[in-house]
Amino acid sequence: MTPKVDVRAVVLNPAGEVLLTRERSDGAWSLPGGWADPGESPTQIAVREVFEETGHTVRAARLLAVMDKAQHPHPPDLWAVYKLFVQCDLTGAGGAAHAENLETLDSAFFPVDALPPLSLPRNLPEQVRRVVTLARDPHSAVHCD
Repeated sequence: MTPKVDVRAVVLNPAGEVLLTRERSDGAWSLPGGWADPGESPTQIAVREVFEETGHTVRAARLLAVMDKAQHPHPPDLWAVYKLFVQCDLTGAGGAAHAENLETLDSAFFPVDALPPLSLPRNLPEQVRRVVTLARDPHSAVHCD
């Protein structure tokens, strides 16, 4: 089975809080992102998903991690999934999801030590903490399962 690719953006505000979106499907929170589509690079996907889901404009800065979903205690899934975590820097104010966004309900910044209930099929608390740690250290190496 060929793995699907899930691209997640890691966006920190000046206070070091991480941007999360509230998923319509389960009411829980996740890093902005979604499935990769042909014709878009991972950085393009990360930038687009942040804007669509949160209204924030960002610039993709660097790849933080590549994780194999099967190597982490996510709920069972129908697909094999590789998760790409891309650090993005805020370039403009935002805060309102695009009107045509049907996937998310809200977005907000959270301290990494006070995360809301997460959408576990999309991201685990340990994963969010790990990628935030990587994002805070500009000299960190890419994490790869």
